[in-house]
Amino acid sequence: MAQCAEIFNTHVDWAIENGTYNKSKAHDALYFELRAKHPDVPSAFVQAVRDTAMEAVKATKFKRVCRKKPTSGLRYDKRTMTLRGRLLTLSSMAGRVAVVLEVPHYFEEVFDTWHFKGANLTYDAQKRFWVRLVFETATPEALVENGIQGLDRGLYHLVSTSDGQFLSASQVRAIQRRYLHNRKKLQQKGTLSAKRRLRAMSGREKRFMRDKNHCLSKQIARQPQFTTFVLEDLSGIRAKRRGKQLNKWLSSWTFHQFEMFLSYKAEAL
Repeated sequence: MAQCAEIFNTHVDWAIENGTYNKSKAHDALYFELRAKHPDVPSAFVQAVRDTAMEAVKATKFKRVCRKKPTSGLRYDKRTMTLRGRLLTLSSMAGRVAVVLEVPHYFEEVFDTWHFKGANLTYDAQKRFWVRLVFETATPEALVENGIQGLDRGLYHLVSTSDGQFLSASQVRAIQRRYLHNRKKLQQKGTLSAKRRLRAMSGREKRFMRDKNHCLSKQIARQPQFTTFVLEDLSGIRAKRRGKQLNKWLSSWTFHQFEMFLSYKAEAL
């Protein structure tokens, strides 16, 4: 991963210096040089990292410098990985690594019927590797408009609907307060065991909120009487200072994630 990060950064520097994110030009200028400098890196990796770097520069329009760390994630494509049934093989510096996947029941339909595109390999703070598979499917045909439901997202009620449904946020706020209290106490303690506990807690609150948003958006999208959902525009709501307590609530409010989940679930159903 460290060598791939160096290859990525070299491509970014070249793109900024030459004012272009053209992949063919980057290949002609850097490919053989980088292959000689990093002989252990498979050629397919050099090309995949080049593509990622050029796309990153293109996305930022040269406005900020993109950099990867030695432990930054890697994007795999069909040049660097294969998936046959439940057997996933990944290219590495030491050759191919084979992994037998255990597919959860709720994901089997996607796994068996959607088109496999690639994956992202990441390395977390607990020194674990994760492979996130990417699938795609055809965009479903738009349904005939059946009914419209307005949705109001809030702090006291996660969602209030135009037909009088209120989905309370009291459980969510209670769990968020508990995580905040535990983090504060452990940070004040500062011992090695407290730091280990903080590492173990890392990401739990985000995973909880992600699951909550998944369940809530699915519940709303599956209503047979509605095919269109209207949400208010909350962009910029965190920009204004509103007091310490309210700002703390706003910073942990995952309203955009809920909107994204509802959007793709409503289109898929």
